[in-house]
Amino acid sequence: MKFKNYLFILFAVCLAIGCEDLEDTYSDYAGDGAIRYLGSAENLSIHPGWKRLLVKWTNSVDPAIDHIKLQWNLNGVTKDTILARDVTECNLKNLKDGNYEISIFGVDKNGATSLAQPLYGRPYTEEHEAIRSFTQVVAKHVCIGDRLILFFSDWQSNVDSVSLNYYTPEGKLAHFELDSVFVTKNKYCLFEYPVDPSKEISIYRRGRVEGCEELIVFAPYIFTNEKLYTTDFKQWVKEKYGRTEITEEWINSLEDFEYDYDVNSFEDLLNIPNLKTLTLGKNRYMDVSRGDSIYSTLIDKERSVFTLNTLSLLNGLSVDRYSKHYFTDDVLPDYVKEKGNTNTPPAVSFFVGKQWVYECSEEDAPGYNSRLMFLFDGSSRTNWVPEKKSQARTYVIEVDMLEQKTVTGVRVLQSSFSNSNNGEYYALMPDVIKIECSVDRLSWQAATHVEVNTIGNSNGESTYLDFKEKSNVRYLRFTIYDQPFGSNFGVRLAGIDVY
Repeated sequence: MKFKNYLFILFAVCLAIGCEDLEDTYSDYAGDGAIRYLGSAENLSIHPGWKRLLVKWTNSVDPAIDHIKLQWNLNGVTKDTILARDVTECNLKNLKDGNYEISIFGVDKNGATSLAQPLYGRPYTEEHEAIRSFTQVVAKHVCIGDRLILFFSDWQSNVDSVSLNYYTPEGKLAHFELDSVFVTKNKYCLFEYPVDPSKEISIYRRGRVEGCEELIVFAPYIFTNEKLYTTDFKQWVKEKYGRTEITEEWINSLEDFEYDYDVNSFEDLLNIPNLKTLTLGKNRYMDVSRGDSIYSTLIDKERSVFTLNTLSLLNGLSVDRYSKHYFTDDVLPDYVKEKGNTNTPPAVSFFVGKQWVYECSEEDAPGYNSRLMFLFDGSSRTNWVPEKKSQARTYVIEVDMLEQKTVTGVRVLQSSFSNSNNGEYYALMPDVIKIECSVDRLSWQAATHVEVNTIGNSNGESTYLDFKEKSNVRYLRFTIYDQPFGSNFGVRLAGIDVY
């Protein structure tokens, strides 16, 4: 029993000696006792403004804090400012664009600082996406002589004021205030006052963006002389006129222009300053006596009528319309001349293709005959009609003319049918075709100005597609696409005639 007591006393002494050594070691590292951290600021928040960040926080009640240090860092460059210990907000001004790291430190008299949990904020500047995307109010402009045509975007609730600034032909600076009533009432307008287009025309805007308290004065939007064209206009100019680039020289040289197929708007015509005559639907060769013809359409009739009215007023534009394309009688402008259906197809000589060799990528199923040869017999009454299937197909038809021929173009014939068949037959008519040509059947070139050509899709309609140049070729290749009909797909075409 005594032996056990001795062991216990010896263990306690060793433990005491060990604890004393541990405390000495801790003191060597900790200095004069345990480390004491200053109280940290709480509730840090950042409120972005115009080229500034308003920083707010709640100070610690730690009595050892002598003052506050606010520190901000951007791209490795750190700046700070010293504030009194009772300050709870600071407005950082004249900031450039960037995502700033911001920290708040409590500092005692010896310079020791509290720990800080950084927060990030980005001021609103000219480079900020919200500023750059702020509405310009004027979506598009065109000058014809000393007259200014304006197209407006929707007036947004965050817009405070907008001023149009321009110079009069006499050289005087003038201003016109735009407001929500004027812009909403006039989606587009011919500006009532003459301007000097050689001098600066600009829009000055004031407004607000979400998350920013200030009323922002935006940098002026200065009109440029660059002409803006819609996508469908550029595509039509390439297809009809072979222009891959619309140059000022070419567009200014135009006095006549033609449209034949569906278009969203005629607004691009305002960019043709010397336009005198617009011809509509002349190159659609249709049998309108059936009463079931499908005419070319305008999506935005109101915008298009405004365009034609403006050009009629400023340039004396004359409009010739064939058949009933683009307009219904209730919106037909008075100055449009009705040409009826008197457009005469081009006088061309067709090659006789009955003996040519034809091949289609989609073969007929056993027992079914699509009659591919009917495409080349020159008749609109005979038709190539592949079997309808549940999946859409692409047909690549190659033609060997057996010898080289000088080819100028191709006529595409739609099926001619009675009204009783129009539901299915209309649905199966293709509206585009791809045409290629070759000398050796190894190297193929696009025959026309575009890869895929628009074709009229009215009952019995014929479309003449001129090649971009006369071509000495032996082989032709046509690509045609299935059309949807109910739950199936198919296509129906009367003819492809080469001239």
